[in-house]
Amino acid sequence: MTCVLWPVAYNQSWKQILPLIRALIIILPVGGTWNLWISRVYPIPEYGGLALSYTRNVHWAALSLFQSIYILTALGFTVVCTTVTLYKMLVLPERLKAAEKSLCFTSISISITFLLVAATQILWVTCCDSDWLFAIQFLAFDTFTVGSAVIVIAINKQLRTSISPWNASNNRTKSILVSVAPG
Repeated sequence: MTCVLWPVAYNQSWKQILPLIRALIIILPVGGTWNLWISRVYPIPEYGGLALSYTRNVHWAALSLFQSIYILTALGFTVVCTTVTLYKMLVLPERLKAAEKSLCFTSISISITFLLVAATQILWVTCCDSDWLFAIQFLAFDTFTVGSAVIVIAINKQLRTSISPWNASNNRTKSILVSVAPG
């Protein structure tokens, strides 16, 4: 979003807040998982996969509560950034709109995966404790985890052609080597 808002000055603004962001990257995961570290963790086979469950040592500190807080905070940031990006895209000159279109589609797609995870997490925490929601929550988290990479690869043509082996064979030049035999 910063590259859309301040195309010239965003690099300088990121240099200023980078130390704070590095500290948050180290501290924030501990905020949601500290009770998991001190609790008994055991595996549960679910739907052909594996889930980890735990017996809480601190009963008020549910992991799903912390996940919900983090996901809703990230969802808020993502919705704000997507909205600002869409607004700025509308007011950009036409030549820049084409360049920023993939950024816009990526931002919207990632926002949708956030919404999917946030919706299942809110339903799980507040009202619905059922098997179908448990299965949907696995799919939502898989979409969230893998979806961002898939979205970026699907939207960015240069990245897609550089990593796909089936396109590499099409890009080779066809040539014939002709040599003259002495006679």
